[in-house]
Amino acid sequence: MKEEFVDYVFSFYGPGQIYGDNFNHQLTREQVEFGVAILKKHCYENGIEIMGDSYDREYTLLIMLYWYVYNDSLSEIYTFLRKNHCNSDED
Repeated sequence: MKEEFVDYVFSFYGPGQIYGDNFNHQLTREQVEFGVAILKKHCYENGIEIMGDSYDREYTLLIMLYWYVYNDSLSEIYTFLRKNHCNSDED
């Protein structure tokens, strides 16, 4: 599923794509792979299944924005994910 999901994400945010301007149309496939790897690690460590849907795509976008645009640390990204990703059962 990983390669298909990378393709799916890249088809939205890659150069010349509908939301490519988020990265000045310069996002690389390797950068998407990095974002997906961070999401997969977070999900694995927290017992969350990656569905490969638009929800996961949007979280991959946020990971990439925080890392490549806002220069957040991995620690800050993981803190964000712990507080926000798949916590619909928590108040």
